[in-house]
Amino acid sequence: MRRSKNSPEPSARGNFTPPPRTAAPAPVPGPEPTPAPAGGGGRLSPRNWRVTTRLNAILLIPVLVGLVMGGFQVKSSIDTWNEAEDAENTARLVQASLTYADALYNERDITAVPLLQGKGKDDSDVTKARAVTDKAADAFDEAALSMPALPGLERRLKLFRDVEPQLTTLRAAAYTAKLKGVETEEGYVGVAHP
Repeated sequence: MRRSKNSPEPSARGNFTPPPRTAAPAPVPGPEPTPAPAGGGGRLSPRNWRVTTRLNAILLIPVLVGLVMGGFQVKSSIDTWNEAEDAENTARLVQASLTYADALYNERDITAVPLLQGKGKDDSDVTKARAVTDKAADAFDEAALSMPALPGLERRLKLFRDVEPQLTTLRAAAYTAKLKGVETEEGYVGVAHP
């Protein structure tokens, strides 16, 4: 077989062998390559958990969030309950104080006639009126025991407790030469509304 002198030499590589690479590709200038992240973590890493453990953790998170939120809701309900009890006790105290003040005013008005007529403190109308006032005072004292510890209520109760002992001396001298009619009335008002 005859060859032309211009043709290239036949290659020794065979027909199906790829041609050799002439040179390695030049590196492209740019940022430094970042190192690969560290392995999957330690023994407690979620990647190392079994599938059932992962599923349980996924299901447990909403349950824990629900429990925390439910705890806040329960605390709010308990606070509301306590506030309602305090409001109820305050209402009882206010009702008892109004009853007591009304009894004081009624005592003042009912005892005026017998005491001005000189019948004295042993008159039946006087003793009945004073007994009603004493009963109202006992009811007020009982309501004050369950009073909520609020600064405003405690301050007003202290003001009343400072004035209340004057009722005994007021009764002894009511509508006499020591305390004229107007002074007696003002004394009862001072006790009922300090």
